[in-house]
Order: sequence, then C-alpha cells, then structure tokens
Amino acid sequence: MRITAEDVTALLDCIRAYFTSIGGQKPEFGVPYSLDARQQRHPLYTYSGHIGISGSHRGGMVITCDKDLISGLLQLVLGGPAVAEEDIIHMIAEMVNTIAGNARVHFGSGFDISVPTVVVGEPEEFKFVLAEPTFVIPFTWSGHRANAIIGLT
Repeated sequence: MRITAEDVTALLDCIRAYFTSIGGQKPEFGVPYSLDARQQRHPLYTYSGHIGISGSHRGGMVITCDKDLISGLLQLVLGGPAVAEEDIIHMIAEMVNTIAGNARVHFGSGFDISVPTVVVGEPEEFKFVLAEPTFVIPFTWSGHRANAIIGLT
C-alpha cells in the first residue's frame, strides 16, 4: 500500500488542526514533492522531530523547522518565551507526537506510533528511517518555514 493523495490531504488537515488548536494562525502549505535520497539538498532544518510508525502502516514522519517557529509555539502555549534548549526539544517532540497521533483518525487504530525522537542540528545526510516513496510537505507558519516529511507503506 502506498501513500495516496487522500493520505497527504489528511496529514495537511492534522498539521493545520495542530496550529489552530493552540490558538495560532493556519499554516500555509507549499506543493508536496517526492524526496529523492540522491538529491544534494536535504529538507531538514535545525530541529527535527521523528515518529516511527508500525502496525497497519510502516514508516515514519518528521516535522523539521528552525528555532524561531518553535519559540513562537512556546510563546502561545506557555505565554512567555522559551528559556531553555530543553523547552525547544520538548516542544518539537510534542508537535510531531500530536500530529502523528491525530493522523490515527484517518489511518485507523492500527496506526501505531513510537515515542518521538529529536535531532538537533542539520545533518550532512538524511538518515531517518522512512518508507518509500517519501513525501516532503513544505509549510510556513507565522512567517517561519518548516517541512513535514512522511514515508508510509
């Protein structure tokens, strides 16, 4: 089973719902594209939260962005700025966990998600375990760029 246009739309809805549920503005989405592992430019920013997916589907999801986006989220959620790197790491983990968890409505109860992991820094290579084909969904929230990366079978 491959990811479908309907699946991508459902993921866009989950991302949109996440940002609006915390009182933020709706994200603006770019055109999703297929990730070619051989391409020179990887789609990662400074902070990347990864969720492994098993059960009825196999693969994973990554949400990747810069510190400014996460700081903006923390400002909304906590009512003040992030004071520690730990706050930033917890927020990106919580974001990817919530979005992947909400995707279960579309993919079904057999859509099992792992505990999130976070990578800080921009690695030289894209090394997350994702099924192919892998799609990158670029989006902008509050003027800050990010990517949702999904690879499912």
